[in-house]
Amino acid sequence: ILESLGDKQLAGFRQAMGVHRVGGAGDGPRPDAASPTMIDRESEAAELEQLWAAVRGGKRRELLLEGEAGVGKSRLVEHLANVVSATGGRVVAIHCSEALQHSAFYPAAAALRRLLVGTAQGRLNEDALREALTKTGVPEDLVSRALVPLSSLLDGGRSVNVLPQQLRAAVFELVIELLDRLAGGTALLLVVEDVHRADASTAQLLDLIRQRSIAPILILATQRSGASGQTD
Repeated sequence: ILESLGDKQLAGFRQAMGVHRVGGAGDGPRPDAASPTMIDRESEAAELEQLWAAVRGGKRRELLLEGEAGVGKSRLVEHLANVVSATGGRVVAIHCSEALQHSAFYPAAAALRRLLVGTAQGRLNEDALREALTKTGVPEDLVSRALVPLSSLLDGGRSVNVLPQQLRAAVFELVIELLDRLAGGTALLLVVEDVHRADASTAQLLDLIRQRSIAPILILATQRSGASGQTD
């Protein structure tokens, strides 16, 4: 069973998050992460599925999974992602890493590119990006205000840290609106792996999503035990 460690303040984040520790697995067989059953993780998987059921019912939930490397955090996340997809939900995954800690917004930008244009690399077509945003129902005035800076960020040509504050705020507002629109059609799972490795801009965006999003979203983050964020 996931052990509650109470609320924990993460470096770079304004709001504390409820933390649950993933303990060592049992001695049973270890199936693939994509397996429909998790023989040594049934109780933990059931707890995550209960959270997802609440989100499908219109609630907002968040959870931070903490544990040693190799203990099974990623298997639990992938299991839940499979459940989400099988029940008609949508998964957005942000992968933070030590190598990208000083690349502002990159993990979030890569996730948005995969979501909107289907790939995290290659040249970005601004017209295609506008069309993708408009199809989700994001208001046209917000698309017009944020399209150019967002396109520049997703194309890797500019850091969010050098954007004027007004444009930076517009980009964050657009991302939150986008997630709310997507979750409004079907509940959404937002995965943030290795959240202790999030850069400052990605951490700020996640904070704003937690504060301002009103849609049924499950935010599931992971971090290693004893890790402390380095978000400068």
